[in-house]
Amino acid sequence: MNGYTLLQVEKEIKNNVMDLFKKNHSLALGEMVKELCITLNHLEKRQIERYIKNMIKNGSLLIGSRATKKNISSSIERLEIFDFITKNPGKTLQNLSNSLDINVGKIIWHLTLLKKFQFIEVKKEKKENTYYPNKIYEGFN
Repeated sequence: MNGYTLLQVEKEIKNNVMDLFKKNHSLALGEMVKELCITLNHLEKRQIERYIKNMIKNGSLLIGSRATKKNISSSIERLEIFDFITKNPGKTLQNLSNSLDINVGKIIWHLTLLKKFQFIEVKKEKKENTYYPNKIYEGFN
C-alpha cells in the first residue's frame, strides 16, 4: 500500500467516494471505480473495488443515491416519515401516503433508504407491509 495504513486507505477511498457523489449521485459501481482509479492512482483497482463493495455490504453506502448512514437525516420528508412511523408504528404504505400527503413513490423511496440503513423495520401483517421504528434509532430525529 505504498506506506499507507489500511485505515488511511479506507478513509481516503471513503472521502473520494463522497466527493464523487457530490458531483454525480447516480454513478454506477463501475463508473465510480474507474473515476477513483484515476484520482487514487497510487492504489490498486482491486483495493478500491473491495472497499466500495464492503461499504455497500455494511450499509454505509447505497449506490444510486447520495444517501449514506451519516447523512440519512438530511431530507425533511424522510424525517417527517420517520417521525410519523415513530409516533404511529404499524402503519401501511397507503396510511403513510394519506396521512403525510406525500405520493406513494416518494414514500417508497424514503422507506427503502430508512430500511436499508436499519432505521425502520418492516413486518408483514394481513398481506401488507407495516413499518416500525428500529429501537436503536429512536433518537434519530
